Amino acid sequence: MRKKLVLKNKRRFTIFIMLLLLITIISIYTTTVYSYKSPQYNSVIVKPGDTLWSIAQECGNSKDIRKLVHSIKKINNLTGSEIYAGTELLIPFE
Repeated sequence: MRKKLVLKNKRRFTIFIMLLLLITIISIYTTTVYSYKSPQYNSVIVKPGDTLWSIAQECGNSKDIRKLVHSIKKINNLTGSEIYAGTELLIPFE
């Protein structure tokens, strides 16, 4: 014959469940926080005759060139498409 389990201290049981829940939430949160990858960039020196489009084509590993040109402009704080020889540009690396 089986014994019936009786909960003698409900407060202790509630605290135990709350601690278990807290530990579970913290462990899930820490795994999502540490999975963040910081962006990486390649550095390119602009040569005479280079354009943003040509640089994006060279570095663009089969990506959409328009999106890469937009991200290059955004990363390097360029307002227009004009670049000068000798300027260092950061290119997103994936």
